[in-house]
Amino acid sequence: MEMNKRFHLFSIILCVFVLMTVLFIPVQAAEFDQDGLLESDEVIDDDLFIGGDTVDISGEINGNLLSSGNTVTLNGKVNGNAIIVGNTIHIAETAVIDGNLFVGCAVLIIDGQVTGSVFTGGASLSLDKTAEIGRNVFYGGYSLEAAEGSQIGKDLFAGIYQAMLKGSIERDVKAGAGAFELSGNVGRDVNVDLGIISNKNDQSMNFMKNMPFMQNPAIPDAIPVGLRISDEAEIGRNLTYSCSQDLSAGIQSTPGGKITFNEVTTAETVEKHGFLNRFLLWLVDTARKFITLLILGLLAVWLIPLLLKKTEEQVKTQPLPSAGYGALTIILGYLAAIVAAGIIFGVGILISLLTLGGLSKVIFGVGFSGLSLLVTIFTFLVSYGSKIVVAFMVGNWILSKIAPSAKGRNYWAIVIGVILYVILSSIPLVGWIFTLAAKIIGMGAMWLAYRARKKTLQIAEENPQTV
Repeated sequence: MEMNKRFHLFSIILCVFVLMTVLFIPVQAAEFDQDGLLESDEVIDDDLFIGGDTVDISGEINGNLLSSGNTVTLNGKVNGNAIIVGNTIHIAETAVIDGNLFVGCAVLIIDGQVTGSVFTGGASLSLDKTAEIGRNVFYGGYSLEAAEGSQIGKDLFAGIYQAMLKGSIERDVKAGAGAFELSGNVGRDVNVDLGIISNKNDQSMNFMKNMPFMQNPAIPDAIPVGLRISDEAEIGRNLTYSCSQDLSAGIQSTPGGKITFNEVTTAETVEKHGFLNRFLLWLVDTARKFITLLILGLLAVWLIPLLLKKTEEQVKTQPLPSAGYGALTIILGYLAAIVAAGIIFGVGILISLLTLGGLSKVIFGVGFSGLSLLVTIFTFLVSYGSKIVVAFMVGNWILSKIAPSAKGRNYWAIVIGVILYVILSSIPLVGWIFTLAAKIIGMGAMWLAYRARKKTLQIAEENPQTV
């Protein structure tokens, strides 16, 4: 229950920090940089939005940072919070973030200083020997490495496959892991849930080695499952581990308090120690949602910007009708599919009786194939198109508040909107409300935009001289 409460608290904190970062900063014109480069002698006295395939930030930012790119390197100073999205993110040794760091990426390497907390999810997190985290680290992913010399000022919360901790953690470690190694210092308690360990774990490790992300040279090899506390490790108070096996043979040092082994079975793991499973499922779902919506949103901005803009205008000018039409569109759309399936089936049966089945195969094949295609397209629009429309609208609204002179910044609008949507829709217990609202409003806006387009074409046909 304590771990579950902390997980809910983490979600709330993440949401609040991003809302504070994005929504409640002063209304002013932010800086936009699309060449991906901020020189070491440059000072930005404002919030900075910077992107590119390769991003290098060496100057000073007196505000918040939002950055995206394939590779993002921060060498300078951020006097505010930093939100970074990319493939490989490197917070270099000279970097200082005087605030919190939010990252979504495959590989995150931290050599520098973060005075606040780090919130991240991805394949790998490395805290190198010069890394200093002022408060907490929240991480979900495959591998966590903390090198000797690295420092975490308060607590570490992690849901991972493997952890190799050689640095210093001022207070507590709470983790769910398959493999956990500690040779560094923990000021207070270490609590690790290792779940079920069996002979199949060797197969699991081999499977992990064959995962696509393991081809990245920056990601460490998989280590064997189990608990290993070296004789160099120092634990200020208690060591508690939950597992299906007694792993005391791997504990080479004596903590300041006591060692507690909680034996668990498969059923108990699900019932009592399900935090890791729930956390990892939440993390994977959130990451998948973010990556999918961001890619589709960027493609929409690139390929159909005018259509996206017209649909956004329907939400802004007719928000309540958009919601009403959206609900009706979703309900009637699927009802129409059911009715169409019944008609195809009935016609196919009738034809089979008249032609002894020869033509009925064509009716069934063409009819159900076409219907399946239409249902797939409609479901795609409900599941993704509607959310992209709403995210684009919200992102543009935010930009109008923090950067009123920044017109036509559609790419940043979709990035900001998707980030905010994913965070709000991932909050436990209430996230479904944001998801439902986005679907019905977005679908309604698309229907209204389609109707307006159809009316325009009809007027053009009736009055060709006005075109």
